[in-house]
Amino acid sequence: MDSNKKFSYKHIIMTALLSAGVALGGSYLILDGQKLLTSTSSNTVTHEKFSQVENVFDFIKQNYVGEIDDTTLINGALTGMTDAIGDPYSNFLTGLSKDSLDETIDGEFEGIGATMSYANNLPFIVEPPIPGSPAEKEGLKVNDKIIKVDGKEIEGETLTDVVSKIRGKKGTNVTLTIEREGELMDVTLTRDVIPIQSVYPELAKDNKNIAVIRVTTFNGNTAQDFFTSIEKMRKEGAKQFVIDLRDNPGGSLQEVSSMSSAFLKDGEIIFQVEDSQGNKEKVKAGKSLDKGQKINEPIVVLVNENSASASEIFAAAIKENKRGEIMGTKTFGKGTMQTVQPLTEDTELKLTVNKWLTPDANWINKKGLKPTIEIKTPDYYSVKVMDKTNSMQLGSSGESVKSLNIMLDALGYSVDKTSDKFSEQTTEAVISFQKEHKIEVNGIVNKETATKIEEVLYAFIKENDNQLTEAINELSKS
Repeated sequence: MDSNKKFSYKHIIMTALLSAGVALGGSYLILDGQKLLTSTSSNTVTHEKFSQVENVFDFIKQNYVGEIDDTTLINGALTGMTDAIGDPYSNFLTGLSKDSLDETIDGEFEGIGATMSYANNLPFIVEPPIPGSPAEKEGLKVNDKIIKVDGKEIEGETLTDVVSKIRGKKGTNVTLTIEREGELMDVTLTRDVIPIQSVYPELAKDNKNIAVIRVTTFNGNTAQDFFTSIEKMRKEGAKQFVIDLRDNPGGSLQEVSSMSSAFLKDGEIIFQVEDSQGNKEKVKAGKSLDKGQKINEPIVVLVNENSASASEIFAAAIKENKRGEIMGTKTFGKGTMQTVQPLTEDTELKLTVNKWLTPDANWINKKGLKPTIEIKTPDYYSVKVMDKTNSMQLGSSGESVKSLNIMLDALGYSVDKTSDKFSEQTTEAVISFQKEHKIEVNGIVNKETATKIEEVLYAFIKENDNQLTEAINELSKS
């Protein structure tokens, strides 16, 4: 980057979180507060215009028949300002939405290290606890049901509410009442800092010369974890790499820049930044980014329609510098950047300020990046989950029934996958599935059966990943 650069790397992230949670794609550019204020000082609003806001605030406080506090009114006004822009990636953030973004940037959170889901109005542990976490140390197990938090019943509460009660500051305690195999027990855990894992390496099953490294997001730990994974796979015999960025919504620009730089020659362009006046800056590969940790082995990058922002930066850098093949389907297409400006301890502003361009100065916003080798997936890869609030049976119809038929067809049952009708064929397939998986046999798809069908389909997809198979085959040619 030029010496007169407009932003500092330590203030930049790219991710795909909106104020309400995970979105399909997005990118944020964080500037320090002084630069943000300098860049907006020319648009000073007169006191007369601001007095309208003050007048409305005072009028509401003095005359509204109900009760409302100052913070609620002020936050509402600030939310209204960002909503008025009409940009889904510009938001005033508070509470859980702010915390979620901050945790994504930092790559860690404070809690117990257990992943939970929800069934029959109660949360339960769905995955083995994170190694070294309080949950692992205290012996929490998969399928443990959480009945109480600090002695208070939580049945019927939302999963978000339960999680907010279990999380807390490092060093504080939380007591969970657990039901395991019909027995109740109290487990007291001391909360700690939990790293968010984003890099998952493994050798390909049928070719131990190829390692598959899945990167689920770019958080504050990703680049170092990625380089560590590369070294680990090399020691295990890997001589080629598949970099799997499918469904990766983005993350830290510093992290993706470091990773991208490692695959490129020093001086090659990773991406460009363009401001509102059309001024451009080129971000180039070099030791300042990758610390000399070059990766020269053959690679293939896997992407899909949910690969966004930072993922697209990596893929575009590899593609336009002709470093490797990009395989899969066209990416999401998110080419704008946002600045995240802290306002108070509990609030921050996220605002779109710049564009990012590929090395060849292409803007992929709302267009996406085309792979060099397109590999489409079967329809069941993107099938909608079933609505589990109501059971489905013979005579039912609708979107959930169509999803059911697609799933059953994928699993080898004889049904019409194009139909949204629960037919005799569907009933027979459901009965066969229920018998095979030892759940109540009645031909009715209730919550238990629907959940099991989706679980089995997910496992089937993992074992029959046609895009990954093609990527491995492509590398095997070299």
